[in-house]
Amino acid sequence: MENKLVPEMFQKIHFVRIIDFNYSNTGDIFSSPLMYTQNFFKNYSVITHNLSSVRYTQISRNDVVIIGGGGLLNYNPWFNFNVAISKIVDLCDNVVLWGAGFNSTYNWKKGTVPDYSPKIDFSRFALYGIRDKDYCGHNFVPCASSMSPLLQKAYDARPSKKLGTILREDEVRDEKRLYLEGVENITHYNNYTTVMDFIADHEYIVTTSYHGALWATLANRKVIVPSGMKGGFKYNFYGFPVKFVDDITDNKQLSKAMGEVQSHPQVLEEFRCRNYEFFEQVKCLVHKVIPIPDKSYEYFYRQNEAAEHYFKLTRNK
Repeated sequence: MENKLVPEMFQKIHFVRIIDFNYSNTGDIFSSPLMYTQNFFKNYSVITHNLSSVRYTQISRNDVVIIGGGGLLNYNPWFNFNVAISKIVDLCDNVVLWGAGFNSTYNWKKGTVPDYSPKIDFSRFALYGIRDKDYCGHNFVPCASSMSPLLQKAYDARPSKKLGTILREDEVRDEKRLYLEGVENITHYNNYTTVMDFIADHEYIVTTSYHGALWATLANRKVIVPSGMKGGFKYNFYGFPVKFVDDITDNKQLSKAMGEVQSHPQVLEEFRCRNYEFFEQVKCLVHKVIPIPDKSYEYFYRQNEAAEHYFKLTRNK
């Protein structure tokens, strides 16, 4: 009997991240869907790429490519990920955009729209969902980090401290308007578990970090964002309201905000469900394109990677 489930030769599944692990922005690193779906993909040949250095020769027409997450759309004019995304869509017929966001659409300082060409053609994706809710009619799929099991642990934890801040070191050091004396601060460059422990331990979080505000809200904490971030596109389309404060160093303004801000206990379940529903669609696509899982290509690819790394080390000695 003829076997109709003969796979294409060397079919692979590619995960394309916004940035590599040499960069320590915790939000970008842990927004990759692969972090939360490895059990499903473990039997397939999985190749990971950094969006800044995609290995295009590895991508074939009948592969599956999953891009996300992070604010990789309209990233910035001088390091434009739109170019890489468009090239991937040219190479492969089964491209998925998962939980990606528009990093910016407008230069608030100059009052102009930067050139982010080529413009992303969403009709060319096999599946797509962006993290920005109610934006231009796009399908809403929150950041894949919503599926992290540590969020539930933080949600269930009882905070022992009142107020904490998640601010960049330069914001605390150089922009005194953000410095709160006597308030514990960490940066979004900390280890992911450190960030989650910090959120779990505080009732209120003041932050300029996109993922700091997202994770704290998902953990049912009360979140306050300096009004200076209101001009940042990505802070206005979370899918839940954000409490902005003009001057967080003004005790009256901050105390008033702390009295008004609300938590959103339903958001964690809602965001998880949206990701799980999207994951089911992704699995259907993978089953259709690659009916027989095969991990052999990944094995030999990893061996070659190791050999190349060894060669570079010995050549540089």
